[in-house]
Amino acid sequence: AQIRAEGYGRSYVQKQIRKKTPMVFELYGEKVEGVIVRRLTYALDVLVKGRVRRIEKINIKYMCKREHEPRIASRIQIDPELKRQNLVSIVRSSERYQTEDSVLARCYKGKIPVTLTLRGGELITGIIDWFSQYEIKIDLVHGKSVVVFRHSLYRFSVA
Repeated sequence: AQIRAEGYGRSYVQKQIRKKTPMVFELYGEKVEGVIVRRLTYALDVLVKGRVRRIEKINIKYMCKREHEPRIASRIQIDPELKRQNLVSIVRSSERYQTEDSVLARCYKGKIPVTLTLRGGELITGIIDWFSQYEIKIDLVHGKSVVVFRHSLYRFSVA
């Protein structure tokens, strides 16, 4: 059941481990660059400047390939009012913003643009490439993609 729930997210991370892809992780209050060396259920072990650092998934808002990060960063808008609230991660899943899988599936199948507003004020707009119980991969206009962790959502809207 856990493997099914992780779906594409699990295989995406495993692929990045195999390829030793340099990644960027946007955390609450910090950006980390490194290579994923191990995937755990609730954390990722990331090689950062020669040392392995365990990053709890609950602290990751989104991640992307390092080579794509400059173009992705230029496409992410910021809601200044939400950013000023300085929101942090929510540990209890029952208190998190919930997006119905049926809505995600409809947007995915119809290639309907969506906007994800994250708890840090980031607004990411694009087309859903895939989604799992824990992540949503969004293709941006220029063809680059970003994996957003669903626990970091503040709002979901159809663009």
